[in-house]
This record gives sequence, C-alpha cells and structure tokens, in this order.
Amino acid sequence: MKLEWMGRYRNLVYELIYYSNTSNRTGGTFDAVDGVSLNKLEYQTLENICEHEDEDHIMTDIAKDLGIVQSSVTKATKKLLGLGLIAKYKFKNDRKSIVLKPTENGRKVYTGIYKNSVEPVFSAFFEALEDFSDEDLRKFEQAVLKLSFRWNGLVDRILEKVEA
Repeated sequence: MKLEWMGRYRNLVYELIYYSNTSNRTGGTFDAVDGVSLNKLEYQTLENICEHEDEDHIMTDIAKDLGIVQSSVTKATKKLLGLGLIAKYKFKNDRKSIVLKPTENGRKVYTGIYKNSVEPVFSAFFEALEDFSDEDLRKFEQAVLKLSFRWNGLVDRILEKVEA
C-alpha cells in the first residue's frame, strides 16, 4: 500500500529517512590525524568553533547551530580541550559565557579530517547540487530546516532561521 500523505515527495522522504538513519548508525570515529581521532559530534563541534573563530561564539550558540543539547557540547568540548585542540575564554563581565577558539593544532586536525574523511563524502553531494541556482539551493535549505524543526518540535526556531 502506497501511503498517500507523501504524494510526489515519497522518494525524497525515503532518502531523507535513509540518510538520517545511516548517519546516526555510523557514529564511529574519523581517521586519526596526528594521532587524534574524533567522533562525528566532536568533529562537528570543532568545525563550528573553527567556522566562528573570529566571533565571540559561546557554547550555547554551538548547541543551537548543531541542533544538539548543551550537555553534548560540554562533553565534546571537554575532549577537545583535553586534546589541546581548542582553548576556552570567559568574558570579564559574564563569567558564565564560555567562548571557545581553535588552537593552531585544532585547525590542523580539523583540516586533516576534513580533507581525508569529510570532503570525499560531501564532494559527491555538492556535485549533485551543481545545477541548482542560488535560489533553488536556498529553497532546499529552508525545506530541510523546516523539516528538522517540525520533526523535533522546535517550530519557534523555524521562523528565526527561515526569516534570517
């Protein structure tokens, strides 16, 4: 029996579900760079810190960007700090807000993992999207974002992200 609610989006829904499940299932570690291996969450946390190193991006911002709970960021940053891949700083007037910055070694490990493990995966994905116009790409991004927030019950954040 074909389920009617999916309509012409059936294949897309199946592919998104398949991606989500395989991505969650393969939670292993990325190949070591200079003896350092990171799991997906640790890598994504380091990537976010590198991406925002010129800003005062706090741990709460990282959790929101990655769509994870604060305790997961805390766990990932604890390992990254222990490996010397990031450093933490506190604001003078706000001792609770912790800003994280990559170290030189953190940038090196991030770049190595990206080039060895992440780029080969995403290059095929980016290639499949080459014919999308910037507007098409933006619409696809918004659709995936709406799906993420609705699926996870975060409807209020949709408006914040989509209208940005």
